[in-house]
Amino acid sequence: MPIDNETFQRGRKEQNIEEEVREFLASHEQQAFSVPEIAAEICEPTLSTTEESESETLSEYQLDIIAVKVSLIDLYRRGAIETRVIDDGKGTRKYYQAIR
Repeated sequence: MPIDNETFQRGRKEQNIEEEVREFLASHEQQAFSVPEIAAEICEPTLSTTEESESETLSEYQLDIIAVKVSLIDLYRRGAIETRVIDDGKGTRKYYQAIR
């Protein structure tokens, strides 16, 4: 549902998601995280009470996860972070860590 300009202007500005990912990893440099773990820390899923809103929120959160993944790929290509594939007992998963 569209909103008017006045309502939009009252909203909080968000930081660039790539910068949020980089800052999060840098502030936890002794740990490595998977994409869902990073997304859970820096993305703000909105809870709602209607089915339509919940479906929309889930889609927005899924897009946030994709944005986190794209940011991680870009940070890795620039040499700002490193990645490892780890077998965590449930299968393999990629983990990301800031380069120290």
